[in-house]
Amino acid sequence: MILFFKAAPVADRYRNQPVLTGYRGIKSPGEMSYGATEGCGLYLTPARDLARQFSATGRAAKFRYRQPINPLIVNGEPMPLLDELPEIKTPVSAWDTTWTALNKQANSFSWLNQTPVPAELTRLLTINGYDAVEVNGYDVNGDPLKWTVLIDPELIATATRTRTSGWPYSTPGWR
Repeated sequence: MILFFKAAPVADRYRNQPVLTGYRGIKSPGEMSYGATEGCGLYLTPARDLARQFSATGRAAKFRYRQPINPLIVNGEPMPLLDELPEIKTPVSAWDTTWTALNKQANSFSWLNQTPVPAELTRLLTINGYDAVEVNGYDVNGDPLKWTVLIDPELIATATRTRTSGWPYSTPGWR
């Protein structure tokens, strides 16, 4: 006997998740992004000042979004331009963290598939069941930094922009 189950509506998956507040730097027209080193998605931080650092305008927009269900937690690992570190070109090893292993795979697949590393990283994160990346890092002074990258379109679709001017939220979130 074959049983068929009706899948829950997409929006129901995050319905019971708490609503969080985060900030995103507002880009000026023509401003380049920072490269999406943690994948393609909506980059948010709980600190308005950190969001302002990622913007040439020095402004930040406030967002409300649903808490991810299965984020990949990255604690104190190399983040900026990880695809340019020499170790990323080496094969995945047993002592690599999940973050490093996924980046090594994304770098390899990017070369094979002729696609950008951030797109491959996002694909691999999604295949492995992650809906976001939560980064707990440090700046050059050793001060803690934290940001979240929402990669699941359902999380991005349930996020709401609290201001209506500036960057249009209707454009799916690239950093």
